[in-house]
Amino acid sequence: MRTKSQIKKSLYDKDVYLSEFKTRTQKNWAVIIMPDNIIIDDYHKKEVHIHYDSHRHYLSEKITMTDRCEVFEKVMNHIEDNKGLDIDKLITELKK
Repeated sequence: MRTKSQIKKSLYDKDVYLSEFKTRTQKNWAVIIMPDNIIIDDYHKKEVHIHYDSHRHYLSEKITMTDRCEVFEKVMNHIEDNKGLDIDKLITELKK
């Protein structure tokens, strides 16, 4: 059995989703920034990472933040502070 929950917030023409997926044996989450299709998740690699290029999803970079709620709030604060998305700056912030 698979369950999914999702929260959505919008700011400066960006929709930010916090999604959580659960199965019997696994629990994963993702923060997704649309329409840029930037994904921060803990799938596949067992570590939190950001997919920063929507055209080359296989490219990712490890980040140090691991709590999904903290990542979601950091993304929302970043968008508010910068009045949009600066992907290089966001990656730096997520690595602190």
